[in-house]
Amino acid sequence: GSSSYDSGEKRRTPAWTDRVLWRRPADGAHLVRCLSYSRHELTASDHRPVSSALELHIAIDDEERKLEVYREICRTLDAWENECMPMASLSKHEIDFGAYRYGEAHTRFTTLTNAGQTTLQFSFVTGGASAHSVSPCASSASLTDQSGVDG
Repeated sequence: GSSSYDSGEKRRTPAWTDRVLWRRPADGAHLVRCLSYSRHELTASDHRPVSSALELHIAIDDEERKLEVYREICRTLDAWENECMPMASLSKHEIDFGAYRYGEAHTRFTTLTNAGQTTLQFSFVTGGASAHSVSPCASSASLTDQSGVDG
């Protein structure tokens, strides 16, 4: 091979088809910078070797930072989830009617308050869930407003 025009049968100039190619996004001009680009004077073939030195700016994952951000997001979501939970409070957990006779009307009050920041749906259950539980209302008693929504 040589750098001279081939006047023989092929009649072609030395090939410069070996290239160092790179791609970058249209807006990523700062990601790759060519520091040097050259050909080498080896003439064993009509293909000349080329070389390039490139400066690359690449993104790497910072696993420690990713974990820190993940934990921060979890804390934020936990706090938000806790704020969204309804919170009920009763002014009295037990109501004592004392002794009374059948047919006598007795009224006692308790206040259910929604202390949370979201809607509270509630219901009072009359009747025990098991043989060992005590019914909140005797069979002769009744509740008004046994269920509802407070928000």
